[in-house]
Amino acid sequence: MNSLIHFFVNYILLTLLFGDVSAYMPVIFIASIILDFDHAPYLLRERKKIGKKGLAVECRSFMHEISGLGLLTIIALPLFFLIQPNKVILLVYLSLAFHILLDFILGDSRPLYPFSKKKFSSPLAVNKSKHRVPIEIAVTLFVFVLFLLALQPISFI
Repeated sequence: MNSLIHFFVNYILLTLLFGDVSAYMPVIFIASIILDFDHAPYLLRERKKIGKKGLAVECRSFMHEISGLGLLTIIALPLFFLIQPNKVILLVYLSLAFHILLDFILGDSRPLYPFSKKKFSSPLAVNKSKHRVPIEIAVTLFVFVLFLLALQPISFI
């Protein structure tokens, strides 16, 4: 999934959970995409082959997997109780967790990395499809429309 999908989906989910989170949009944006910065070493190392290889599961660090989520939880939990108000901590943590979950649900993963390099491929993964790019563009546009709807205040009157 591309970074825009992560941001749009996270914003939508956080809006559904907490109501208006527009004041935290920059925080949600950064927390939604920061995990993908671990791709940089892979991109630099494989830059000549990236067109053929794509962003394989090997481009991710352990932070993109369950072990990374465990570490994030260990860090976030005490911060959540120590820092008041704690809404920013919760929004950052959930943005990171949703990113990992979305990658797991919609792509390939190594859930137990670095302890195991065994790969898991979600049945919903489209990254090996020859139609991957058009599908990703369509999904990005779809969640963008939902994101725009999430920006609108809801009135039942």
